[in-house]
Amino acid sequence: MGAFIVGWGEHGPLLVYDKVYLDENPLPTVRAFQQVLPPRASPYTTNGITQELIESDSGRSRASAAQWDVARAGFSDQDVDWRKVEFLIKSTADYDTSVGKTVNVLQIPKGGQAIWLQNATCPEGRK
Repeated sequence: MGAFIVGWGEHGPLLVYDKVYLDENPLPTVRAFQQVLPPRASPYTTNGITQELIESDSGRSRASAAQWDVARAGFSDQDVDWRKVEFLIKSTADYDTSVGKTVNVLQIPKGGQAIWLQNATCPEGRK
């Protein structure tokens, strides 16, 4: 299971990638991995297929961009940023079976209260 956490560090915004996984060699052990990723201009990913969809000019990146143009019309300007990330995750799952299509999104404003923008693990009335 992996999570991207965006926050504020000593020198500005930062992105932390946390991964918890089962290491089956030689004895099953739960392990954790964390990586702090420095700021960059393009959207971030640790997945090569997602990176291709974002930055390349391949056939599947062009097809994905066309699908996003259609999907984008259904989202408000307020939601378009996180919906694009959701779209990229789901699009990556079409090619990479290790990526799930269920996307949970938690907004954590600096100094504010966390808000679930999308939470598939919690019934609608309990968000």
